[in-house]
Amino acid sequence: IEDLVLIKLHMFDKVKGIYEFQKKAKVIQKRLKATEFFAEGKGIVITVNGAQEMISISMEEGVKDEMSSEKLSSQIVDLTNKAMQKAQKHAAIQMKEITGGMLPGM
Repeated sequence: IEDLVLIKLHMFDKVKGIYEFQKKAKVIQKRLKATEFFAEGKGIVITVNGAQEMISISMEEGVKDEMSSEKLSSQIVDLTNKAMQKAQKHAAIQMKEITGGMLPGM
């Protein structure tokens, strides 16, 4: 019977740990959504948030006239990828802080 009680206590501790992890993860998700990352080049600024959602694309006046549509498109894609990489790195750091040994391999 003692072994059964110890097993149940161990299971309860694991469930409690999972609950705490989920709680912390939700807080981080909120923070990430409110954090913005930028990539800028050739008069174009791409803004994304930490949840990896695009927030905005802004261009200086005349940028569209100075580049071909292919170059403009390529520049937007490149800048978007750079901004997303910044957001991903930041999110990984944030998640690493809460996993701290709870999840092997992280």
